[in-house]
Amino acid sequence: MDSGTILIIDDNIEFLAEAMAFLINELKLKVLCSFTIEEAEVKIKKNKPGIIILDLGINAVDKLSALKDLRPEAPVILVTSDCDNDDYPELSKEMGADAYCLKYKFKSAFPKLLKYLETGLNFATYRKEMYLMK
Repeated sequence: MDSGTILIIDDNIEFLAEAMAFLINELKLKVLCSFTIEEAEVKIKKNKPGIIILDLGINAVDKLSALKDLRPEAPVILVTSDCDNDDYPELSKEMGADAYCLKYKFKSAFPKLLKYLETGLNFATYRKEMYLMK
C-alpha cells in the first residue's frame, strides 16, 4: 500500500506537533494536518491523502462516515488519549475505522499500523498485537 500523504485531524496541538515530527523526520512521510473536520474535508478533496488519522475526541462518531464518503479508499486510523477505555478497540471497529491507536503509543504503534494496513491482517489479530503493546 502506498501511504502517500497522511492527514492528521486533531485539535490537540501537542499531539499534532509530535506526530508530524515523527512521521516527517523519522518515517520520511508527507503529512498534512487539520484542526477541524471542515478544514479536513477541504484538504481531503484537494490532496487525496493515503491515510487519515482522526482524533476520536472531535466528534469522530459523527464524522467518520463523512470522511469515508469523501475518500473511501483511504484507511482511517482513530487515535485517542483515553487509555482507560477498554471499549475503544470495539468502538473503533464498529465505527468503521481500519485501525486504532493510543496517542501515547503512536511512535511505536504507527509502523505496526502501516504493516497492518499493507498486509490486510484481520482486526482481531491487530487488536491482539496492539493489546500486547500496552
